[in-house]
Amino acid sequence: MYKAINLLAKDYNSKSPRKINCYNEFSTITYLFKNGEYNVNEIIDKHLSTEEHFDFFISHSHEDMELALEISNFLKKFGIKCFIDSMYWDCVYDVLRDIDSKHCVSKYDKNGEIDTFNYKKRNATTAAVYSILTTQLSKAMDKSDCIIFINTENSLLKTNDLRSSTYSPWLYHEISMTSLLQKKIPWYMLSKMGDSRDTSISSEDFLAEDQVVAKFRFDLSSEIRNMPSIHCKEFFDFFQKLGVPSNRRKTMRYFFETIDNSKI
Repeated sequence: MYKAINLLAKDYNSKSPRKINCYNEFSTITYLFKNGEYNVNEIIDKHLSTEEHFDFFISHSHEDMELALEISNFLKKFGIKCFIDSMYWDCVYDVLRDIDSKHCVSKYDKNGEIDTFNYKKRNATTAAVYSILTTQLSKAMDKSDCIIFINTENSLLKTNDLRSSTYSPWLYHEISMTSLLQKKIPWYMLSKMGDSRDTSISSEDFLAEDQVVAKFRFDLSSEIRNMPSIHCKEFFDFFQKLGVPSNRRKTMRYFFETIDNSKI
């Protein structure tokens, strides 16, 4: 990762339909259960590989999927490659239900349908799957030149103290990683110094009605404060004015230089 950008999009209305064409289905992995275990390397190889290099990693709220897709489809016209987790890995909850239905059922009803799950077993499977996903997300971020955080009312909470907080543990992880990942200058940013090498490359029926949903507020103030901010419309306008360039590396270099010079 070279840079992280705070994309201000609270007033932007997306024009993209909410349709996801997933490149690598991750809705089921129980077919990989062999000899009493799952081989995590096999799961990653078949469903969660992050060997590809990306120009942009788009960090977003699930409610802002339309805008994330609009940005990705727009940048594709310029030959720029974007990573959106749902486009590559589907929904993690489908995977967890697939695993838990096979390994964590504690009781079936008289019709043979799942009645309840084993609490401890579900904790173990959820922890394992989340650990795998967060690791692969971190690798995808590390292999991207730029992290774009879509800053909307869906992603950050409205607070009176002007702090940047979220209820999303996924956004907390992704934004926190922007200050932890080693900054790597892309080779095309080094070319002016003579270096032209390409080195980048449970069921609702069982819930207590008066039970309060647990929320965890994650503070991201320092990470957001350290990101240069761009309004969403200005971001689109920047690339639109370039036309369709012949070299996406030159486009990315011009984008980063413009950010550094605060000209957007």
